[in-house]
Amino acid sequence: MPEAAASRSPSRADVIVIGGGVIGLTTALYLQRAGRSVLLLAASEAGEGTSAGNAGMIVPSHVMPLSAPGVISQGLRWLTRRDAPFHLKPQLNLAFIRWLWQFRAHCTAAHVERCIPILRDLSLASVEGFDDLAAESDDFGLAHTGLLMAYHTSAMEDAMGHEAEVAQRAGLDVRVLDSAGLQAEQPHLRSRATGAVLYTQDARVDPDLLLGSLRRRFEEAGGEARYNVTVSGVESGQVMLSGEALCAQDIVVCAGAWTPRLLPRISIQPARGYSVTIRSPAESPPIPMILMEDRVTMTLMPGKLRFGGTLSLSGFATKVDPVRIRPILDEARRYEPDLNTDALPVWSGYRPASPDGLPFVGRVAEGVWVNAGHGMMGVSLAPVSGMLMSALVTGTEPPVPPAPFAPDRLRAR
Repeated sequence: MPEAAASRSPSRADVIVIGGGVIGLTTALYLQRAGRSVLLLAASEAGEGTSAGNAGMIVPSHVMPLSAPGVISQGLRWLTRRDAPFHLKPQLNLAFIRWLWQFRAHCTAAHVERCIPILRDLSLASVEGFDDLAAESDDFGLAHTGLLMAYHTSAMEDAMGHEAEVAQRAGLDVRVLDSAGLQAEQPHLRSRATGAVLYTQDARVDPDLLLGSLRRRFEEAGGEARYNVTVSGVESGQVMLSGEALCAQDIVVCAGAWTPRLLPRISIQPARGYSVTIRSPAESPPIPMILMEDRVTMTLMPGKLRFGGTLSLSGFATKVDPVRIRPILDEARRYEPDLNTDALPVWSGYRPASPDGLPFVGRVAEGVWVNAGHGMMGVSLAPVSGMLMSALVTGTEPPVPPAPFAPDRLRAR
């Protein structure tokens, strides 16, 4: 419908948050707690988007951005491997070409060094945020389990040893485990790992429970949420829907990988991943783990064991690739040998990847804000991202310095 024909109705809220995933919900919740009235608009029902099927890991361990030396060359070497952990599919569209050029420019040792303290402080602040939420109501499966980055080859052992040294220099609590030490920490391990690095400050949540908890907190405090809503455009003071334009003082776009459809200047590409979930066996590994050679994750949650992995920069492809999910299913079968993979639901989602590995959190235009681009760490960084966005909108003290996350930082280079 042309804009002139659309009816303009005032919103009952003075802030509209677009996006019903974990970033949108935490943004709405913390804005509400700062005294703003908030309307949340979501494209699907709560719990049906990208946030729901992820590994649920809270990862201060992940201090190195995806944009690092050697990532593109490795992706190119894996182009012919459909089951490769990282898949980079060339695309002939300007947004992808621009993103890839920006990504390439950030694949430097200097960029990694700059990002390490930024991501460390952001993640540790988010852990505190999760603790505060759990102190109010422990209803989303938070457990301070640590995280194991496990390996079985000497090449990966060397790479993980280097990352452990980087993390230790950054002040994180890290332990390198041999085979016996890994077995002691993970007594029900059935994978072929022979060693691991244990990051003791990491944790886990159940993403499904987390989304439900955030939604309840927001709505029980008087917040309004509309689901199955299609937003066609955003401008200062207005959100355009089909046949309707809602007015608000501030608009915050938290649309994940779909953010560029509303804010074309924000450089984000969808990074597809998969997961499968089974009922937790009687003897399940209690510590979340990443099997580094295949980049397969394994997380024990209340009543279930979730396996996930792959990172595919291939646009918004909708078809599930059975070859790409094979390493995930192979690992799941170690814990449930009779698993009927033909009947097992496969989840897939699109992580919003920024070119430099940092999220975009800040003002885009007068009254228009963005909180997106968290890559694979949306759940992990949700509390601190919501608090930071709320502080910027309301003009209060931010939990971390906001400059590294400025939406215009790439244009400033």
